[in-house]
Amino acid sequence: MFQKSLRNILLGATIAAPILALNTPHAQAQDIRDFNVNNATNRVLTELYVSPADRDTWGPDILGVEILNPRESVEVRFSPRTSNEGCIYDIRAQWNDGKTSDLYDYNLCTLTSVNFTSTPIEALW
Repeated sequence: MFQKSLRNILLGATIAAPILALNTPHAQAQDIRDFNVNNATNRVLTELYVSPADRDTWGPDILGVEILNPRESVEVRFSPRTSNEGCIYDIRAQWNDGKTSDLYDYNLCTLTSVNFTSTPIEALW
């Protein structure tokens, strides 16, 4: 799988969402909620949202201006400052065809990877 290097993204403090250090070269302490997103589809993932499950809004697109092409992956890293947000999160992928894939109530403290595939989505624990 190809690794996509993306820039650091700071999500709004008002939603206390994660800081994503997406494949940065410097060492950083890992958060138990860190996970990989793998695009195993033939579509382009144009937007990605990760939000605590108890929130009513998705917050900003954590990919920003970047995209995740087929067969690419990205590591999602959380900031230690958001450790009080718990483990249960919702994830939304927006595709280049305008469709979305929504995952609800995923325990990010127990999984290591989310694979978007042409068949049902799988999460690896």
